[in-house]
Amino acid sequence: MLEKLEPIEDRYNEINQELLKVGDDYQRAADLSKERAELEPLVELAREYRNLLNRLEEAQALLDSEDPGMTELAEMEIADLEPKVEPLENRIKSM
Repeated sequence: MLEKLEPIEDRYNEINQELLKVGDDYQRAADLSKERAELEPLVELAREYRNLLNRLEEAQALLDSEDPGMTELAEMEIADLEPKVEPLENRIKSM
């Protein structure tokens, strides 16, 4: 799913850069602002999704820790994060 979201995030970043350079072309600024507003909710969810997956990956890496306390924390973190992945994916897909 991240591969599908990357071009959308890239376009959002391009729009932000173009808005900085738009100058006195108010129509272009309006068009870019509209496109950015349409992409923004999806980009925010994509960033949240990426952050969630990164945190999950980090927690899974800690499972191999020799420290039982760290392993327990990792298990708790995984138990907290895993149920959030699918609903977030579904929200993204619905957009």
